[in-house]
Amino acid sequence: MRTVSSTGTGFYVGSRVLVTAHHVIADCDRILLAGGAELSIVASDSDLDVAALYTPDPSPRWLSFAEGDLRLGLRVHAAGYPYYSIAGTSLNLTGGNVSALAGVDDDRRFFSFTAPVQPGNSGGPLIDARGGVLGLVVARLSEDFIVETTGSLPQNVNYALAEGELAGFLRENGVPPADAGLANYDTDDGVPDGFDSAVVPIICEAPGASASLDDPS
Repeated sequence: MRTVSSTGTGFYVGSRVLVTAHHVIADCDRILLAGGAELSIVASDSDLDVAALYTPDPSPRWLSFAEGDLRLGLRVHAAGYPYYSIAGTSLNLTGGNVSALAGVDDDRRFFSFTAPVQPGNSGGPLIDARGGVLGLVVARLSEDFIVETTGSLPQNVNYALAEGELAGFLRENGVPPADAGLANYDTDDGVPDGFDSAVVPIICEAPGASASLDDPS
């Protein structure tokens, strides 16, 4: 018997290619969209925590990559499906800023941001104020580890794979980001129509697993 073992978020970078975090799909027998369409793995990299997936049905919308350099303090939004089916099934958008230009152990393939993320956000896009993809949400700092180590509770210390690393991964695997993604827009005015077609929940099925949610940590 197959049951849902985890959920995450993915986003389209072309009409039939979407990306998510590797750990979202690593132990799945089947990877599905919410409507039941089965996805196949094009490529994955556990070190970068990224995977590219192929869908049999084209998406009418996909995201464009950000223009310009990553900068400390840049305003960002994380889009995803936290606690999918437990707290609801609507797309969530949270805001924050780029808080560090490197990840754990100063790994500059990743960067830190403060937009709140929850279990289920892994694999979603981190977008800039014009709607361009700055990175892929992969993790949040382990609260338990920090409490045990320092006695304090960390707040909104989250990590994304940088846009350059994501684009390089896609090109190396023959699925470069497509042109004609959603045009630039001002996130202060909200996201445009079709944004929720470009950012979708990812459902993992595995044999005999109990229902739970992916924890980006």
